Amino acid sequence: LWEQQTQSIHGPPLIRTLESGSLFQFKHLSFQEALFAMAVVDGDVKEDTWRALDQLPNPSYLNVFRIGGNPLGVTLARQLARDLTACRSKLRSLEVTLSMYR
Repeated sequence: LWEQQTQSIHGPPLIRTLESGSLFQFKHLSFQEALFAMAVVDGDVKEDTWRALDQLPNPSYLNVFRIGGNPLGVTLARQLARDLTACRSKLRSLEVTLSMYR
């Protein structure tokens, strides 16, 4: 079906062909944003590639957060919890190291 759609004069519905059959974009960005939000929630987007916490101040991702809603918020909270745990661990190590020099 995909092959037929990409070969058709009109192309696949709701999708814009940017390069001849190799690069596509949804005609309305909200579709792309929704799929991206779902991929982040499902864990299909690796944290070292894209971290929700790093994107909070980025206005380009505002709609991703709106569309992602509560499930994306839960993912963000889990990332924050992991970051805080890692930070506490590093602080403890630093305190131990500093105490050896007192």
